[in-house]
Amino acid sequence: MEELGTVNVISSQLDDVIKQEIGGLRKLFIFDMDNTLLRGRFIDACAARYLFTDELARLREIENDPAVLTKRIAKLLKGIPMGELLKLAASIPIVDDAA
Repeated sequence: MEELGTVNVISSQLDDVIKQEIGGLRKLFIFDMDNTLLRGRFIDACAARYLFTDELARLREIENDPAVLTKRIAKLLKGIPMGELLKLAASIPIVDDAA
């Protein structure tokens, strides 16, 4: 339990530092770790959590240009606090052979 408490404190402090460092930034880059380090897709987990699964599926069906698709998907994340996105990413299991 003590280790879990320590992890929560570190996570909270990391969240605060990230918010301070990127407070003036207008964009966020996310590196794709889907099925490389993470089991599953980050955006699918976001869609399930924030209830935009249908909109995500629709975009994937109609958009053929990967760059445009990425930008349109990014708009679905607008307004979601970064701390929540980081917690969601941390909750996704990593692949078995990753350290």
